[in-house]
Amino acid sequence: KNCLMCKARISVGMIILTLGPGGVLLVCALGRYRHSASPRQALFVVLEAVMFAGPVLLGSESLQAALLDVSGGKKCWWRHCARAFVAIAFVEELLKYWVLRRILYSSRVVDACAVVLYGFAAGLALALAEDAGLIFRLLVDDSSQRSALDEYGSPMALGGNFLSLPVHASCATLTAVELALAKFKGLGSDGPTSILRATILHGIFALLCMPENPSD
Repeated sequence: KNCLMCKARISVGMIILTLGPGGVLLVCALGRYRHSASPRQALFVVLEAVMFAGPVLLGSESLQAALLDVSGGKKCWWRHCARAFVAIAFVEELLKYWVLRRILYSSRVVDACAVVLYGFAAGLALALAEDAGLIFRLLVDDSSQRSALDEYGSPMALGGNFLSLPVHASCATLTAVELALAKFKGLGSDGPTSILRATILHGIFALLCMPENPSD
C-alpha cells in the first residue's frame, strides 16, 4: 500500500511538473502569436505529435536495449553517448521535425511565428508522451518502494523531469526556426539537417540526466 501511494505521489508530481508550466507557456505563446495561429491549430499539432510519439518512444527504448545488449550490460562511455545522442536525442528530434515538416507548406502556416509556435507545441507533446510512458512503467512496476523511489523519484530523475518540458520545447523551437528561415527567407535547408543543433542540445541534456556513471 505504501509503495502504491509512493508511486501515485510521484505520478501526480510528474504530471504537475509538465502540465503546469507547459499549459502556462502554451497559453502565453498563443496570446503572443494569436494572429499567426489559433488554439485549435496548436492543439491539433499537440495531438498529432502525441499520436506518433508512442511508436517512436517504443523504438527509442528498443534501440537503447539493443545498445545495452551489444555492450554486454557493462557501463561504458560509448554506450552512454550512443544512447543519449542517437537512441534518445536523434530519434525524438526526428519525430518533431517530421510533424513540423508535414505542416510547413500547409495553409496552417501563414508566417514564421506560426512555425515557431507549432514547434513549441510539438515539444510540449513529446514531453507529455514521455511522462505518460514513465507513469505507466511506474504503475505496473512491482518493485519495492525503495526501488521505485530510486529509479523514478531520485533528485536527478525529478530534476530531469522538471527540465524535460523546456528542453523539448527549446529543441523543437530550434528546428522550427530553421524550417521558418528555409521557407520564408530562403536560408538554410528544410531537410533533416535542420535538427542538428536540436539533437546536440538534447543529447547533452540526456547524457547529463543519466543516473549511472560510465566507466572505461
